[in-house]
Amino acid sequence: MKRNNKLWLALVLVCVVALAAGLTTGFATQENAQSDTRVLEAAANAKVSLMRVSVVPLDALVQQPEETRYSEASIAQAKQQAALDYHQYYAGAMADRFQQMYQDSPKNLDMSALDVDAGATDVQLIQMETISDTERRIQFSLVDWLTTIHRQGDQYKVRVIFNRDTLTEYMRLEDGNWKVVKIEEHQKDFAPEGYDYN
Repeated sequence: MKRNNKLWLALVLVCVVALAAGLTTGFATQENAQSDTRVLEAAANAKVSLMRVSVVPLDALVQQPEETRYSEASIAQAKQQAALDYHQYYAGAMADRFQQMYQDSPKNLDMSALDVDAGATDVQLIQMETISDTERRIQFSLVDWLTTIHRQGDQYKVRVIFNRDTLTEYMRLEDGNWKVVKIEEHQKDFAPEGYDYN
C-alpha cells in the first residue's frame, strides 16, 4: 500500500510540474506575441512619423483665417499645433537629426505643393529576431501614402502617392518605448518614377 501511495504521489508531482511548466510557457508565449506587436507598431509609427516631416496637417491648416491660410506664418503655426517629437520614435542622433529636419521644414516649404497628410496601411511582419529583452531586429512591410495639394493660381489638385516599403530595423526598448536605433535596409516598391524620397 505504501508503495502505491509513493507511486501515486510521484505521479501527481510530475503532473503538477508539467502543468506549471505548460502554464509558464503559455504565458511567456503570450507575452512574446504582445511584445512583438508593440515592436511592429512602434516601427510602423516611426516610419509614418518620418513621412510627416514635411506635412502641414490639413485639419490645423483649415483653422487658420482663410485670407492668410497659405501664408508662411499660417503654415508654420499649423505645423506647430501638430508638433512631433521624434525622440519617442528614434534613438540618439537619429532622433536629433529628424527633429531638426522637422523644425526646419517650414523654411523649405514649396507653397505650390503642400503635403497635408501621410499614413500607412497593410502593415505586415515579415521577421522578428529577439537579440535580448530590450533589443529586436525587425523586418516588416507596409503601404504608405502621402497626400499633397497642388496650387496653380486659383486651381487646386489633390494627389495621393502610394508606396510599398520593406524595412529592416534594429530597435531598442528605451524609457518604456521601442525606438529605431538603425535602419539597416529600406526597399521601396511600385513608387512613381522621378519621385523624390528625401
